[in-house]
Order: sequence, then C-alpha cells, then structure tokens
Amino acid sequence: MNTIVALTGFSIASDNALRYAATLAQKTGAGLVLLHAYQIPVTMNDMPVILVSADELKQNADKRLLHAKEELEEMFSGLVIRTESLLGDVAYEVQQWCKEKNPLAVVIGTHESSSAERLFFGSSATGIVRHLTCPVFTIPQTYTQFTFNNAILATDLSNMDAFPAGKIMQLVQALNLKLQVVHVEEREADRPFSIPALEPLQPSYHWIKEEDVNQCLLKQVQQPETDLLIVLPHEHNLIERLFFNLHTEKLIHHTSKPILTIKD
Repeated sequence: MNTIVALTGFSIASDNALRYAATLAQKTGAGLVLLHAYQIPVTMNDMPVILVSADELKQNADKRLLHAKEELEEMFSGLVIRTESLLGDVAYEVQQWCKEKNPLAVVIGTHESSSAERLFFGSSATGIVRHLTCPVFTIPQTYTQFTFNNAILATDLSNMDAFPAGKIMQLVQALNLKLQVVHVEEREADRPFSIPALEPLQPSYHWIKEEDVNQCLLKQVQQPETDLLIVLPHEHNLIERLFFNLHTEKLIHHTSKPILTIKD
C-alpha cells in the first residue's frame, strides 16, 4: 500500500495539514503515517544542562500523536493510520525516513511569516522541501477547502531530459485532477508548446508573457477554480540552489493554496 506521510509539530498549521493529508490518503487509497521529530532541549550556558529526558519527550510525543490519530479516525472512517516519533533534527530525520520508506508524498503545514522571522529563524517547511526527493505538499494554515479538481503545473521548459513525468502522472491520475501546464516568460510565444510525456493526462497548455514569474504564478493559483499549484525546482548547481530558496520559499509563504513540489 502507498503511504502519505503527514509531518506534525502539533501546531494549528500542522493540525490543518493532518486533515488535508487524511483527505489525500483517502482519495488515493493510501495509508497515512503521522510523523513527529523532536530534539532534546538544553540550556545555553557554559555547562549545558538537559532540561527534559529523551524518554519524557518520546512519551509526550507519542501521547499527542495518538490523540491526533484518534481524532482523524473519527473523521475518516476506515482510513489506515499509523504514528511514529523520531529523535533528532526534523529535516534530517524526515529525509532519512523517506529514503527508507519511499512514501507517495509528504504533507507539511505552513503559516505566513514575516521576512524577519524567516531571516532569523528560517523556515522548517522550505528546509524540509529542500532536502526531500519525494513529492511534498505544503498546506497553508488558512486553507480548509480540501478539494481536488484542478491543478496548475508550472514549468520553465528546461532540463526536460530529467522531467519527472512519472511522479506527476501518478499523483494527477490518483487524484483525478484536470491539469493546466503553464510557462511564464518575458517574451511572447513563438510557437505552441507541449510536453509529450504528459499527453495521457490531456492537459491544456498556456504560455504567459510576464516578467515576474512568482507574481504571475501567485495570481494564477488564486483563481477560485484552482486547487493546487505544482512546481518543479531544479538544484543542479549553486545558482539553481539559490533560486530554489528564493523562488520556492516565496511561493510557499505567500499563497493561500496548497503547493506540490516535485524534484526532477
């Protein structure tokens, strides 16, 4: 059975993402795993002191995971749900878990934060997305519609030899989504474009002349009929890694709709 993994930090954003993940699992016929990673807090003194034992942290995490599981089981009858808690850095532990288990997708909740917050504290969502090779859904805290009808796939039409058609088709078909493929560029289209590997999905294609890619995509995804934005970040060199951080983080933190990130 395929698995959807929902990451939780027991926040409002996480709780909302759990419900989205359960809906996603039910829609795709997958099982659901609720995953929480925790770290041992220590004092920031000359002589570090452990404030809470690992056993206490695990007991608390498992108790809260069980409570979340029971709530979801009441809402989603028949859904197979498991829980797991991991000791360690969130991004690293989730990355290692996904390498071993190879889930269908990971789901994580997000909330809108200021530029200062992201500068000083970073973004756990973008940090996790940055390191995972499996598809990742990021769900805004305010998004509660949970419908799966229409998706927009944004592509820059580069590196097509590594285009992740298989991953895209698997999720689009499992969710029975109607797909629009969008390419944004400063110049006018000189000819129609298509992606042969996606033809079984019968998508529509749209070339949009616009200088600001992010603003254009944010505008497209805010359309009432759009349920999901799919983005395909590349990370083959330093420039692309920097672009990933700027481009993907801005989309994740400034849209009110879910984003599905699929690596090539």
